[in-house]
Amino acid sequence: MRTPHDAVVTSTDSRERAAEAKEKWGLPNLTVGYGVGIEKAREWNLYILGGRGPTSAGVEERPFARPHFPEIAAAIDFAVSKNYPARGEA
Repeated sequence: MRTPHDAVVTSTDSRERAAEAKEKWGLPNLTVGYGVGIEKAREWNLYILGGRGPTSAGVEERPFARPHFPEIAAAIDFAVSKNYPARGEA
């Protein structure tokens, strides 16, 4: 059962490629979506990458920077503990 603070990621990758990345990156508890069409990704304002060479998962894309998940999780926990509003909310 999901809670309001569960993280979910999605991409235009295939199921196999998303599963491979999830395993190689050591994220067993992260829900990873896949198969989102490029037009839907644009509609959702997802960050779309171009090819930049092989990643740690052996795929042929690399973002300019990839923050470490523990740092992101700590920042989210901090914002939640301070009851910060979502961006754009008063």
